[in-house]
Amino acid sequence: MKYIETFFTNLGFKIDRIEPIEYIPLVDVYRIDNGAITTFFRWSVSDNDMRFFKLNQHKVKSLLLRGIKFDNHVYDYNSLQAFIDKHYPNLTPEDKLNSIVNMLIALVTSRDNL
Repeated sequence: MKYIETFFTNLGFKIDRIEPIEYIPLVDVYRIDNGAITTFFRWSVSDNDMRFFKLNQHKVKSLLLRGIKFDNHVYDYNSLQAFIDKHYPNLTPEDKLNSIVNMLIALVTSRDNL
């Protein structure tokens, strides 16, 4: 399933297809690594729906960069969407603005302490 490898590589992660400890028919297992996080991704869908991955690429990358690892679940499109929905923060515009303001305050404060 080259599209899975391409998807994670395009996000900046190293991905290797590995042999699972326990064989599961029609499931591929991948090790995903960026130096800071290593996780394993089990994928069961053989059809190629790059549209799904393109729509969710920033969310998946955000989750991985925040240290959220995939669990031992065998994913398909529905379960991967459920995983994303469970772990990706749904911030209101006010939450986003507050986050930016707090980041700017921290940046100015850290520069003042130099």
